[in-house]
Amino acid sequence: MDQKKMKIAKIIFFVYFAVITIICLVGALIPAKDNTWENGATIYYPDNGAVVGHDFMVNGNVYHKNGIDQVSLVFEPSADLFPVERETITHGNKTLLTLSTFKTPITIQKSGKYKIGVAVTSNGKTSVIDTIELTVEDGVISKVFKMFSINHLAALGVLCLIFFAMIMVYSKKPTPSKRIWIYSIVSISIILSDIVLMTGILSRGAFRGSYDMFLHMCSIGGFLTPILCFMRDSKKRDDLYNLMFLWGLGGALMALLTPEMGGYAFPSFYFFQFFIKHGMIFIAVLLVSFIDGYRPKLKKLPGVMLVSTAIVGVIYVIDRLIINIPPYEPGNYMFLSYPPTGGSAIDMLVSVFGPSPYYIIGLILLAMAIYLVLWAPFAIAGRIMKARDKNK
Repeated sequence: MDQKKMKIAKIIFFVYFAVITIICLVGALIPAKDNTWENGATIYYPDNGAVVGHDFMVNGNVYHKNGIDQVSLVFEPSADLFPVERETITHGNKTLLTLSTFKTPITIQKSGKYKIGVAVTSNGKTSVIDTIELTVEDGVISKVFKMFSINHLAALGVLCLIFFAMIMVYSKKPTPSKRIWIYSIVSISIILSDIVLMTGILSRGAFRGSYDMFLHMCSIGGFLTPILCFMRDSKKRDDLYNLMFLWGLGGALMALLTPEMGGYAFPSFYFFQFFIKHGMIFIAVLLVSFIDGYRPKLKKLPGVMLVSTAIVGVIYVIDRLIINIPPYEPGNYMFLSYPPTGGSAIDMLVSVFGPSPYYIIGLILLAMAIYLVLWAPFAIAGRIMKARDKNK
């Protein structure tokens, strides 16, 4: 890549980094809509103005610095009240943590237009904090994301087709210019999907300091992906490639197989954003492998795990500190505080090692196992090629 193109790529990346950083700081430190530092509530799903069936789910979060006595969803003009049970993290028969989030099933018998508000009672005082409008209609089926449904499998299939198409286009006539275009498509897809998503979350007042900042593995991986794509060949790029082999290939693969969708299903924007973002991270690592010839190295695994463990330690401390800002719960970046509430492989680690922080040991061991499983096909293919070369 010439100096001019490299300079443009650096400018784009730093603008991307700056925009995301500003959005995260504003979202975490400046309450939006009716929310304050003392209390707040936001309905994430359905969207304001949505059309739903008579049976649907309301997802959101609610918090109060002084504790919550009761939460209800208030429907107007019907004046129906639906008690809200916030999600809890349990181990055995013990509740370890009550979260700010809720997923409440709703049944409305009569069609029409409604306003939904979140009524929060704390210390005997009740206030309605957030309100959205929606329409209930006959014959509308509310869609909820299901793992390994047709839509889920179709999304994975499309990502595979995109990867193979990119490889075929490049292989037909490999040129430096074509390589740059392919890497640019991957990087710009990640950058735009991140900025649009975060801007949307911020504008809706749905930003949670405990979950929505760019501190998840795939969020950090998203930052590192453009760097990996456009970095000059060097030992540092090889080191970053091996780190991204775990974080990008392994982390994004786990996310794609067990998505945390928050109720959003096809064809919502979040559905497309999730699979574009994580899919492009996954594809980027494979492209660097097949286009640039990089390969995971077993001797790099100790260094990868050392760096990863150090980052996990820093993120865990941040998770503990975030309890001091709304919604006043521990952060769950990299899922170090509790497993995804929708279910994941981490649940098995909890059953073996126990709740956080103990299952983090299992996460580290799982990461090592994932690296080895993904490394094995490359190692086997490499040995086969060497054997063929010797027999020629």
